[in-house]
Amino acid sequence: YGQNKFNWEEFALDLCNKVKCTKLINLFPDFNQVKESSNEWFTKLYIENDVHLTEYAQKIVATKILKEAF
Repeated sequence: YGQNKFNWEEFALDLCNKVKCTKLINLFPDFNQVKESSNEWFTKLYIENDVHLTEYAQKIVATKILKEAF
């Protein structure tokens, strides 16, 4: 269903506002870019039969964190 049934971005923003966090790093645009540019996006991002991220996806996360943090 994508985010039609449950919007993770809105949930995270709402939660961040409630607990008064100072920074929220949104990876949805980065992962959507992979999804739009590759028919094999799922296997690029997620380990087969698992919910964990592949090394490729972990690099996306790490790069974004480093960019946002420094």
